[in-house]
Amino acid sequence: MAKPTKFHPTLTITNVKTLIPFTLDVGHGMYHSWAALFKVLVRVHDLHHHIIPPTEEKEATAYAASKAANRALWKRLDAAVLQ
Repeated sequence: MAKPTKFHPTLTITNVKTLIPFTLDVGHGMYHSWAALFKVLVRVHDLHHHIIPPTEEKEATAYAASKAANRALWKRLDAAVLQ
């Protein structure tokens, strides 16, 4: 069995503004469009669990195990989300 790689596609993103073509502006009604696009990007880059933890027991157990198995990667991904 091949050893799983520790590379995560999120670590290649340096600026989310290059992926979201418009600026969030509450006064111009762009919030819903921006939020929808952001949620898509979060899923594409496999970061949804960093923002919205799973609620189903089986997924929550897998989430906790994944987080415990590679704590350093999870900390980097958390930092990427905050960036």
